[in-house]
Amino acid sequence: MSVMGRDVWVYAPKASQFANQSLPAVVVLHGTADYALSIANTSRFEQLAESSSKPFLAVFPEMSTPGGEIWGYMDDLPFFRALADSLDARFALDRDEVYVCGHSAGGSMSIFLQNNLPSVFSGAAAVEAGIGGLPWWNEESVGRPTMLVWNHNDPVLREFGGEALLNNTLSKLRRHAASTDQRPSFSMPVATFNASVVRRAERLLYGASGSSPPLAVVSWETALPTHHWSNPVNVPGSFDASALIWDFFQSTRVFERRSR
Repeated sequence: MSVMGRDVWVYAPKASQFANQSLPAVVVLHGTADYALSIANTSRFEQLAESSSKPFLAVFPEMSTPGGEIWGYMDDLPFFRALADSLDARFALDRDEVYVCGHSAGGSMSIFLQNNLPSVFSGAAAVEAGIGGLPWWNEESVGRPTMLVWNHNDPVLREFGGEALLNNTLSKLRRHAASTDQRPSFSMPVATFNASVVRRAERLLYGASGSSPPLAVVSWETALPTHHWSNPVNVPGSFDASALIWDFFQSTRVFERRSR
């Protein structure tokens, strides 16, 4: 479909055709010099939407300039509002379960959207991306639950600050938490299947604190440098980032419904 002159690819799972219920949506944003159909193939959210016990719409919009460098931050807010309205008009959309995630520059935009457009998105996730759009960041917003997938051997993340960028992102996302709740509540290992490819992987969970929503970080490290979206196809032996993101969105939906 087209929204404000942009192509948007939408996958509606077959199971949804026989169910009289509203559907969640996961909006997936591509990175620099990438395209909507490419991130669809990379993230494999279409397959997840089909196989999940709870079907959802998988939505892949293009940047205003297809294959461009970054998303438009404040300039793109009208587009994302219109996108949610268009999905609602064409599908049975659950407006309380519209999520956004992205890779690289798309991940930075996703972090921005959960903060600056919390009336549209109920949660966000960023794969191999840190915070962006700081000149336009709404400091008064408490944002929505967010997940970061962060490879400590990612050459692109290293170029943009590496661990300093990660720490700055965490500080911004947890700025409304109590001063005593700045560290993870607990951690758990993430299963991987090839130690020669993935050295380590764990999930760090930060609980809701003050007016700060839950936060999760999938902290992992590959043996060789890579900026890839993690799944067994892109990084053999690794975890499926898309599945972890969807599980995170579902685990936080009760918190989000209570906070509205």
